Amino acid sequence: MGKPLHTLLIPSRFRDAHRKGFANFQKTGTGTAAGKTLKLSAIKKSGSEFGVELSIAPACLNGEWHVIGLIRDISK
Repeated sequence: MGKPLHTLLIPSRFRDAHRKGFANFQKTGTGTAAGKTLKLSAIKKSGSEFGVELSIAPACLNGEWHVIGLIRDISK
């Protein structure tokens, strides 16, 4: 689709905080979610929200920080 996955999944009320946190992560490789598993809300294509479990790990490739993530639908 040509868009970063997080721009499609993050509810609008969390996007500003995510942008700030991700910008810091890209510089330092650290952040509040790095190396953790979190229960969050994500957005479906329809626009409704559903529960997910997100596990992310930092990875430095060629001197740049990236995120490796696993997203699991935990809605019923």
